[in-house]
Amino acid sequence: MADRRLLLAATAGLLACESSGPAVGLVADLAVVPVFSTTAAAPIPIDQARIRITRPTSRGTAELVLDSVVAFPIGAPQLTLRLRVPLKARIERLGLAVDLRVGPVPYFSAADSVTVTAAGSGPAAAPTLRFAYVGPGAEIRTLRITPRDSLLSFGDSLRFRLAASNAQGQPVTTFPVTWSTTDPQVGITDLGGLLAPPRRVAVRVIATLPTGLADSVTLTFLAKAVAAGVSAGAGQTAVPGATLPVPLRVVVKAADSLPVAGVTVRFRATVGGGVVRDSVVTTDAAGLAATVATLGTVLGVQQFQATVVGIAPVVFGATALAGPAAAVRAVAGGGQVITAGQAATQPLLALVTDAGGFPVAGAVVDWTVLTGSGTVTAATSISNASGVAQIGAGAGPRRGLSVIRAAVAGAATQARFPLTTVAGPAAVVTAFNGNGVAVGADPLDPLEARVTDGLGNPIAGATVFWQLLAGIGSPAGTTSVTDARGIATMAFLPDTSFGTATVRAALSSGPQATFALPAGPPVGNVYITGGSVQSAFVGVALASALEVQIYDAGGFLVVGGQVDWSVLEGGGTLTAGSTTTDASGIARVGYNPGPTAGAKAIQGRFATTGQIVRFAFDATPGFATGLLIASGDGQSVPAGGQLPLPLRVAVTDQFGNPLAGVSVAWSALSGGSVAAPVSVTDANGYATMTATVGSTPGQATFRAALQNTSVNFQATVN
Repeated sequence: MADRRLLLAATAGLLACESSGPAVGLVADLAVVPVFSTTAAAPIPIDQARIRITRPTSRGTAELVLDSVVAFPIGAPQLTLRLRVPLKARIERLGLAVDLRVGPVPYFSAADSVTVTAAGSGPAAAPTLRFAYVGPGAEIRTLRITPRDSLLSFGDSLRFRLAASNAQGQPVTTFPVTWSTTDPQVGITDLGGLLAPPRRVAVRVIATLPTGLADSVTLTFLAKAVAAGVSAGAGQTAVPGATLPVPLRVVVKAADSLPVAGVTVRFRATVGGGVVRDSVVTTDAAGLAATVATLGTVLGVQQFQATVVGIAPVVFGATALAGPAAAVRAVAGGGQVITAGQAATQPLLALVTDAGGFPVAGAVVDWTVLTGSGTVTAATSISNASGVAQIGAGAGPRRGLSVIRAAVAGAATQARFPLTTVAGPAAVVTAFNGNGVAVGADPLDPLEARVTDGLGNPIAGATVFWQLLAGIGSPAGTTSVTDARGIATMAFLPDTSFGTATVRAALSSGPQATFALPAGPPVGNVYITGGSVQSAFVGVALASALEVQIYDAGGFLVVGGQVDWSVLEGGGTLTAGSTTTDASGIARVGYNPGPTAGAKAIQGRFATTGQIVRFAFDATPGFATGLLIASGDGQSVPAGGQLPLPLRVAVTDQFGNPLAGVSVAWSALSGGSVAAPVSVTDANGYATMTATVGSTPGQATFRAALQNTSVNFQATVN
């Protein structure tokens, strides 16, 4: 009400009040200017004004001149009205009392004596009335705001309350009050309600009564965390199990976009099994909270989370990548038995891992045939997302063991895949020894037919059918079976007369060879006299020399005749390329089969006539000294499960030749089990074992061992 003014313009008409009769009416102007006793008035909806004018009498009493109630429209800044007051003189002193009311209840009251002058007789009166509060609560002597000094976060609300009492200490509950603050930008409602603005300030909150009595408290606005975001540490990469180089750091801010200190932030790993060093961190003066994170032991995307109560979580993404290639393991494809000249039915699968055993993608794997006649379809291949590189393989033309190496530049270990090449079906029959030898009265050395596949590999166990096609004499039997050298022998019984003989050696499937035995006396035959029937071992010279004896056409021994020696098949070394016959007509040469087991063939040729003889051996491997993982390494399986592929090793001698019938000991080194403690190598030198991993995730190790060597298989337990 402090801004509302009461302007009363009173026009007084002097009425006749003396016995002489009525007097002429006089007009007086009166303006009242209100003044309130306090600087801040309560928001009181004054709606009426009561005006009383009195005249003092000679008897010391007051005569009521005017008593009027006028409406005071709410919202009107002033009230102007005109009243007629009967004057008894041109200048007169009257009593003036004004009440400002809400309905019938007075809230402000003022009274004073004013001098009024009839119009034209002097200046208009303009007395000042000082209003005092007389409404509800006027008796209040103490006032207290609750709560007292307080802290309020951005966006929070608070309603203040008042306790008032009179001079006797009795509580007063009904009274008007004005609420205000010392900061114009911080508003407060008429009921003492306040909403904290996003400003970091302290203000005084003031409650003022219409009487001027007031109380105040201090209210401090604190920043409230409303948002959190990544400050540093997102999007990092490292190997599984490694500590991330940059700590995970969040920044917490208030609604004013400034940092908030003292906020509790909780960190945790949510994807990938990682860990954090500090799970609960309080933001510093810059609104930052940080912790060190370590990746879990799995490859791929991992996540960490920072959480503040009431705010959406902050997510840190990280990627666990394998480190540089450190090892190559033979997973599958090794140990296959392949027909000579054919492709392997399964590709070779090599697993590339880092130092922690995690698969490495994109590694360039070099494939090399180390031994044997095996083949690969390409020199290199690239490991896939699972760390596996594959290559096609095939068997070469010669039977035996081939070893193919898979290697990665910089990797400390390599994978080696053994492949066994076996002969194909019997396809070729050749006259090995005896063809062209003249038929005379003397018995001949047995005829020798050799059975091979289409690539020249000897076939053991093939039945050869013998038949005299023409001439005289006869084979000693109708069939014979090839030995390990692929040779079937048959004695030929000559007739006492001279004549030409043709003998056929054939397989039931059709392939055949013929022996032409000329008629007449010997014309310079070459005979094997020693060395053809003996054991041969790899790397060891034959105990007996290879011997041939030569006769001339007259049946006399040839002395000084030259015999040229050559290795036809299987490698090895001769002690000489040519030797000459001694006084007994015998020429000798020594032979070492070399490091490769299997079929060997050596030829002796009499230089003078071109006649030839051949020696055949099957070189036996040495002792078991080598153990090679063929397949089954580097597999993954759920805890407690059986490995999908059996563990397979190849057992070889000191030269890499496979060995059959060798016992291999198996064991589980770190949880899990094997199906049996021992398995025996098959005809191709392979021993296999089924394995089951334990119930604890991690790495499982299985061992295959000979007496003097061992190899370990690694498996990942999920």
